[in-house]
Order: sequence, then C-alpha cells, then structure tokens
Amino acid sequence: MCFPLHLVFTKHLYKNRVALIGDAAHSIHPIAGQGLNLGIRDIDKLVSNIKSAKQYGIDIGSNYVLKNFSYDRYFDNFSMALFTTCINGIFSTKNCITKSIRFAGLSLVQSSKTIKNMMIKHAMGIGKLN
Repeated sequence: MCFPLHLVFTKHLYKNRVALIGDAAHSIHPIAGQGLNLGIRDIDKLVSNIKSAKQYGIDIGSNYVLKNFSYDRYFDNFSMALFTTCINGIFSTKNCITKSIRFAGLSLVQSSKTIKNMMIKHAMGIGKLN
C-alpha cells in the first residue's frame, strides 16, 4: 500500500486546556527522521512549563501556561517542517538546475565543519536555532 505524505503544522498547540504534542501537533516528512525528535522536545518543554507553573501556583491548564508552551515550541517545529519539506523537494526533483544546486549545496555542507555541525546540532535540538 502507498499513502501520500502531507505536511501538518499547527501554529497554536493548545485549546481549551489541552496541549497538542508530537504528531498531533505536527506531521513532517520522514526524510530526516525528525518527527520523533520534535515530539520528544515538545514533551520536554511542556513538562518544563508545567513544573514552572506548579512552582508559582499557576493553573497548569491555563491559557497562560499553554500559550507559553506553544510559543516556546513554534520556531523549532516550524523550522524543522520547513527543512524537511525543502529537503524532500530538492531530492525528489528531476530538474537539472535543481540537481546542480543540490550538488553544490551538498558539497558546501560536506566541506564546512561549521555548517555540518550546525545542522547536526539543530537536528538534535541543541543548536543555537532552537
């Protein structure tokens, strides 16, 4: 069986005291295997926000807490969705110009430790982009 792949990206990860995490909040192309990593980072941030709220006596299901969680996770989720969508597009094209650009880009990444390390750290959720 074959199922089409669709990008699903929810800008607001909460509503009515419910937080969305993992694939309920975002479904990205599996090309880089990053969906699970995003879900784990969602959980980590939600737990952190809940602990902080409890410490200050704030209702953990309040819009304040869940909005902060949603805000905290937006850039990481969005950038990874954009990255995997672009990578899929770049590698699935048969256009000669795009293939040339892809080759040049891969050569640049391969020759630059800085770029390579930045991409690895971002994928792991520990880079400056997060």
